[in-house]
Amino acid sequence: MIKLDFVSWAVCLGLILPLLVQSAPEIQFPFGRIQGFDKVESKSQKPYFVYYGIPYAKPPVSDLRFRAPQPYVGNGSDVVISSSGFRAACMQSNLLKKLT
Repeated sequence: MIKLDFVSWAVCLGLILPLLVQSAPEIQFPFGRIQGFDKVESKSQKPYFVYYGIPYAKPPVSDLRFRAPQPYVGNGSDVVISSSGFRAACMQSNLLKKLT
């Protein structure tokens, strides 16, 4: 029988653990990296990647209000943006309530 010492166990774990623990997939953009996450389709049980709330433009506030969208610049290409949830939605007026 093979007897493994502490160093051998540490080396084995160091080689195996990165294979077992996968980090969420990242996509590189000019403004930074977007980190997604894995989901599983409920019916077919097939895994897929999800990226919620990817910014595409600067927020339309101040002098950008009612103007064409300006490209999102971010905080640098080495910044990782989590896309695990949706961003804040644009404010909408409920016109149907006013009509009834």
